[in-house]
Amino acid sequence: MDRYRSRAPGALMILVAIVLITAPIIMAAWDTPGVFWSDVIIGLIVTGLAVWRLMEGPPLLSWITGLLGVFLLFLPLISDLPARSLLGALNTLCGLAIAGLSAWSLFQPFEEHPTGEPIFKSAADPLGEKRKKRLPKL
Repeated sequence: MDRYRSRAPGALMILVAIVLITAPIIMAAWDTPGVFWSDVIIGLIVTGLAVWRLMEGPPLLSWITGLLGVFLLFLPLISDLPARSLLGALNTLCGLAIAGLSAWSLFQPFEEHPTGEPIFKSAADPLGEKRKKRLPKL
């Protein structure tokens, strides 16, 4: 049986990052360009890291996205953005969500794949034949 991790944390992290990217544009936060660009850039970075992690990237990616989430928690305090504004609250909530999803992605246990079929196939072995040969027959 193959062991796999759930892809839910990565998929949810991509959704949170899309909210983070689009929120300053929707709220027209042009008067605080530092916060505007930090939200867009951090959202793009988190999206890229989450996609990479979904493709079975190294666990270090979860640590990096977690640190970006913690940075978002404190962004309203260290920027010129009022902490009571809607964008400040959204940054705090997105930071909490990203940090929590990163921890979930990092610390979730491996599970057995229910069908016993290999999940990830490489370009060199598209059908997973080499992996099937190594699996014990039940």
